[in-house]
Amino acid sequence: MADVPDADLAKFSKLFGALDEPSRKKLMALSTRQQFAKGTVICREGEEATGFYVVTRGFVTVSGDDFGNAKALATLGPGEFFGEMAALSGQKRQATVTALDAVEAISFPPAAIAEVLKAAPAALEVLKKAGLFRAEDAMKKLMGS
Repeated sequence: MADVPDADLAKFSKLFGALDEPSRKKLMALSTRQQFAKGTVICREGEEATGFYVVTRGFVTVSGDDFGNAKALATLGPGEFFGEMAALSGQKRQATVTALDAVEAISFPPAAIAEVLKAAPAALEVLKKAGLFRAEDAMKKLMGS
């Protein structure tokens, strides 16, 4: 998939598609665009959550600690997001995310997410379902199934 311009996030991301236009604009106004070089660790398992991210260019790998060894759990690209559960729940990061190539992502602070999602139950449901699916998938992969 090609880069995702801000205006097209609703088409490419289930999360943004679940927000109405005023909520999308508000969330984008509270966001920060960040660049990460290949090999950069964007967030590390066990760290405090500082926000959640939507990838707009490039790919990241998500890995979990498997008794001291990193185990790949997923690869995410443009329009996909990560870090949502830690940002919503205040829990520590459940995985490490590393840039596979030059990555651009939009970062959203937890307070911005909470504020916008209060008025957007459909978007909150998308985040919860994604988090539940990812948690189950990670457990299966870490257990070798």
